[in-house]
This record gives sequence, C-alpha cells and structure tokens, in this order.
Amino acid sequence: MALFASDRPGVNLINARRMVLEQFSELELRSDGKRIAKAQIKWTGKMPQSPGEDKSVFVCWLNGKPAFVREGDVLQTVLGDQLILEGLWGSDLKEIINLKGFVAIPWANNGQDLGWEIILDPDNFIERYAVKSDRSEITRFRVVRETPGAPKAEFYVDVAPRRVHALKLADERGQTLLVPWLAGRSYHLPEGRYVLEATWSNGPNDKLITTTKSMPLEKGDSFTVEIGKPLPLTVRQATTFGDLGTMTFTSGTFAGLSSATN
Repeated sequence: MALFASDRPGVNLINARRMVLEQFSELELRSDGKRIAKAQIKWTGKMPQSPGEDKSVFVCWLNGKPAFVREGDVLQTVLGDQLILEGLWGSDLKEIINLKGFVAIPWANNGQDLGWEIILDPDNFIERYAVKSDRSEITRFRVVRETPGAPKAEFYVDVAPRRVHALKLADERGQTLLVPWLAGRSYHLPEGRYVLEATWSNGPNDKLITTTKSMPLEKGDSFTVEIGKPLPLTVRQATTFGDLGTMTFTSGTFAGLSSATN
C-alpha cells in the first residue's frame, strides 16, 4: 500500500513523514501499483511564515527527522543516510530545489529534487558535481534553489564514510561484551551462544544490516560460536547493501580468551 501527494510522486507518505510548505491538490492511494482511491485537497489555512532571518532556511528530512539548514550552512551526513528535500520555510512559491549531481528522474532531468528519497551514496552521484571540502575523507555536494525569479540560495551536504566501531553482545549468562569491529580479522570468544544487542557506527544503527553465513542477524537474534568452526559476520549498508567488512569469530579450547589476532 502506498500514498502519494500530487506534488511528491517519488515519496510514499505511509513510510515517510511530510512537512507541507506549499499547496498541493491531490492524494492518491495505490496498491500493487494500481490506484484504489483519490482525494482532492482544499486549503483553509495559511502557509507557514518566514522566520524573519536574513538568510533562507531549507527544510529537509534526514533519516526521518526534520533538519533545518540555513543558506550557506553544511548538513552533516553519513554514507547510506536517507535525505528528502522538503522546501524553503516561509516561501509561497513553487520552489525548485536541486541537489547537484543527483538525478531523480533520468528521462526528465529538470533539476527538481523536492520530495524524492535520496540515498546519500557518492558512487550514485555524478562525480563532477562534487565540490571541494576541507576534509579529505568527506564528499561534498551543493543543494541549490533554482526557482525562476527567486534569489539564489544554497547549502552543502557533506557525506562522510560509514565506519563501524563495535558490536555489543551478550553471552548466555547475560553479561555484556563490547567487541571492537575488526574488518578482515578474527576475534576469539569462548564457545557458546551470543546475542547481538547493538551495532555501533558513526551513523544510525537502523541503516546497517548484519549477517552470519548470509543469514540476517537482527538486534536480539543469537548466534553460536563453536570450537573449530570459524563464524564470519558481515555488516552492510541497509540502504545501499554496500559491504562494510567481515570479521570472523573463532573459539579455542580454553575459555576467557578475548583478543584480536591477524
């Protein structure tokens, strides 16, 4: 089931929040790609007023949470984050907001990126539109107001690499273990069953997928480490399925060993 607004054809409003900054005319409910209901929208109130600042304020959704970015400022994000551009606060125009390097509709690239789900992965952007950042590991893009007749305004989106820091596990006695993330390396644990309590990184944990032997391992799920049976555990981006590395759990013949080895 999906719900779409006439001015936001790229966003299912059942799965994404919306802050209405300009009028639209219609809501459409679809099931399996077919329209099953339609409603006309009539406005009775006023649109939000400008905050009265000297700079434009862009409204966005970052991972489902509202973000307000003043003209010239930088929005800090992590690879795999979800971004939706909502509009300009207090504007009564039909705004055109363009994230340079991202193409929402390849067959009709009109520069309008409002309302589309944008997964922030520089590999999926047009490289020449990246702009210089003061940090070498950051990829920066511009978001530009291109509304005809309106003053130009822009802000920047910095995309940092996703880094996994640690795994939080619980053993069979309920004791918590904090395991540093060692991609490409092994980590010894006493033989037994462990519960995955959390995967810590420099971004939202719900943007990560953990698997053991290609089987999903969600928060609260358990896995078993056995002597002589190395168990690989892989972490991926949930939005792009990009591989963030694999570490292998092993168990020796003696308990209590918990050290990293090459």
